[in-house]
Amino acid sequence: MDRRRIQQLGAQPLMAAAPRQRARTGSSAWLPHGDVGYRPIPSVLAYVSAARGYRPGGLSHLSDNPALSCFRPSFDWTWETGLQAAWLHGRAIGDLAPYWIRARNYQDPERLSPTAFVVRNARQVTSRGVEIDLDPTPLPAITVTGGVASIDAHYDEFRDPVSGRRFDGHRVALAPTYTFALAVDGRLPRGFVARAEYQGLGAYPFLADTTYFTWLLPSPLGDLSSPGDPRTFGVMVAAHF
Repeated sequence: MDRRRIQQLGAQPLMAAAPRQRARTGSSAWLPHGDVGYRPIPSVLAYVSAARGYRPGGLSHLSDNPALSCFRPSFDWTWETGLQAAWLHGRAIGDLAPYWIRARNYQDPERLSPTAFVVRNARQVTSRGVEIDLDPTPLPAITVTGGVASIDAHYDEFRDPVSGRRFDGHRVALAPTYTFALAVDGRLPRGFVARAEYQGLGAYPFLADTTYFTWLLPSPLGDLSSPGDPRTFGVMVAAHF
């Protein structure tokens, strides 16, 4: 990475807001994946899967401190067992899937100031939960898709390298306690398609288990904060010719 931030007024630069920085990082990984399934009857599938995940390391481009800009790659193992079933001659399909994830060097974003961000590596994080999906087709021209997931994600080992504070046992920052989605698709005459969708998620914490704000920064002039996403409704209409 080679970066330099310049404050500029009009066409003339005023000053270098940060010194030039040079750094290099690289990593590689092997990512095995395997699954086994069994059908006790044609309409039911029981399965178990295991997969290794990887997120490359890098450099926090919004950090002016080279000592804080580098972060290591993250590796995880995801274990999932599930049950899929179809009813009504395939017009309704359901999926129940508990899962367990163990991550090493989990990459956790942190805001240091209004303009500086870094990524910390938590030594170990565990996430567990269950996902339920149901996709019925009540009418030939209407398809309904719905799903809900429960999430329990905690830091097993995490020490802030600057402050020395430990967050072992705290909930993972920005990880909601649940998510859900419901959508209805309708195929109309003359090739028109209409879709209505509703999505939601539970409250999620920051590093100190404070909820409801996406970030909060103490300041002598008052706390700077940003609330979470508002409740949003929408309708999408598409036409294919």
